[in-house]
Parts: sequence; structure tokens; C-alpha cells
Amino acid sequence: MKASNQERHFEILFDANRIVEQERTYTSRTEFVEDLVVDGVITHRLVITASGSEYYEL
Repeated sequence: MKASNQERHFEILFDANRIVEQERTYTSRTEFVEDLVVDGVITHRLVITASGSEYYEL
């Protein structure tokens, strides 16, 4: 069974030794790119468009 994003990133999000930021950039009113930045490095990207969404682990 595939783990949810929350389960996969629990260790990252709740590690007090890391700096975690979530950045969202809108390309239109309803479309955006959301990045998970850990210690200054983009580790995951979510791209939402009118035709669907794509998730990347970088």
C-alpha cells in the first residue's frame, strides 16, 4: 500500500533540527506550484493546473 504524503514526510516536518518552509507560487488564479523546502533545498514540488496535478520528489 502506498503511504500518504503526510506519512512520508512526518519525519521531515516534525524534526526540530530542520528548517522547513512551504512556498506557493500562483501562475493564474487557480493554478499554482507548491514547493516543500527543507534546509534551503527544494525537496518536493506539487504542480496544480486546470488539467490535473503532478507531484515530484526532487
